[in-house]
Amino acid sequence: MSLFGSFQDDFNAERAYECAPSTFCTWNSGSGSCNCNPNETTAPQEECQYACSKWSTKDVDCPNGGCYGFAFTLPSDFVAGSPAVPPPDVACYPKNKDWNIQFSDPTQNPGSCLYAGILPQGVFCGSSGKAKASDLGIKY
Repeated sequence: MSLFGSFQDDFNAERAYECAPSTFCTWNSGSGSCNCNPNETTAPQEECQYACSKWSTKDVDCPNGGCYGFAFTLPSDFVAGSPAVPPPDVACYPKNKDWNIQFSDPTQNPGSCLYAGILPQGVFCGSSGKAKASDLGIKY
């Protein structure tokens, strides 16, 4: 007996749920596919069908009922040793013409993606080139 016997059924049930919005897409349980809902949308049929069949159910996060995962338990006396290879030091980007490029106001209206006069500034580390947590805004 397979531990994942219902996985395909649960996965397909989630695809049916994600066939949305109902004002645009509709689930066809006979073919197991998401299709355009021509009764509810005025979008061009070809574009609507492409969006529903190719995108609305393209990326199912988890099967219906929840995600699958795994776990393991370490012994109560387990002690982690030192890593075989220590992680590299944190390094900063140099404050030069390659990395320190100023933001500017847009020449066209970007809609909701507007800094409203407050442009971001570059954040660089101290002159040593070695990052400190405080240089990067990290608080412990």
